[in-house]
Amino acid sequence: MDTGRHDQLLEEVFFISALPLAIAGGYFLYKGYLDSGSVNETSPTSTASRGLRIFPTASASSGGIVTEFDF
Repeated sequence: MDTGRHDQLLEEVFFISALPLAIAGGYFLYKGYLDSGSVNETSPTSTASRGLRIFPTASASSGGIVTEFDF
C-alpha cells in the first residue's frame, strides 16, 4: 500500500508540474515561431533572426529546452 501511495503522489506531482511547462512551451512557441511573421522578414535586425532563441523539445521518452544564440 505504501508503494502505491508513493507512486500516486509522484504521478500527481508530475501532472501538476506539466501544466506550467505546457504554458511555457506555448509561450516560447508563440514568441519564437508564430509571432516572428509579424516582423518585416527582410530586416536584418528582426528579433526572429538575431539574439537568443529558446525552443521547447519533447519526445516519447524525454523533454527539454534547446537554446541558440546568434550575434
